[in-house]
Amino acid sequence: KSTTIVQQFPWVNLLSETIKWPTFARQLGYQHATWNILAFLDADTRPTKQRFIKVLKQFGENDQLWFLSWPYSFYDMSLFRQFISRFNRTFIVYPSSLFVWYFGVWGNMIIRKTVLDQMHWFDTGILFHWDDTDAARRAHQFAQSKFMLSLKMQTSARRYLHQWFFTTSYLY
Repeated sequence: KSTTIVQQFPWVNLLSETIKWPTFARQLGYQHATWNILAFLDADTRPTKQRFIKVLKQFGENDQLWFLSWPYSFYDMSLFRQFISRFNRTFIVYPSSLFVWYFGVWGNMIIRKTVLDQMHWFDTGILFHWDDTDAARRAHQFAQSKFMLSLKMQTSARRYLHQWFFTTSYLY
């Protein structure tokens, strides 16, 4: 499906990484990037044009902003689990981001390439869990981050449905 989707956007290049872990794919994208603002989105997210306009406006208004991330909103989760997810996002995740001054969700984030240059790229030694927190922590030394609770990305709840919600929340 990716090839069909990418063909609709002539300015987008589809890259293929042989090592099947997100940090390696992100690293490959970073190495081939020619623009300074890079977007990293999970394959099952449903981005909209309006969302990108809001995100890019944030970068245009603040040249010190290096990292912008936002939470998921699950389209295929029961109402009860959606309530728990919103509670977690509003009363645990967001306040935590204010306490440590950095927080990120790699499946929903935009970062400046110049900051990745300064932090010496992604840590490919971290294969999956906590790679976003590690990168946010390291990049925080160079500029400002923002976690926008009000800007949610529609995505599949596949990981939450496969594992119990609290297990997934703990791992992430």
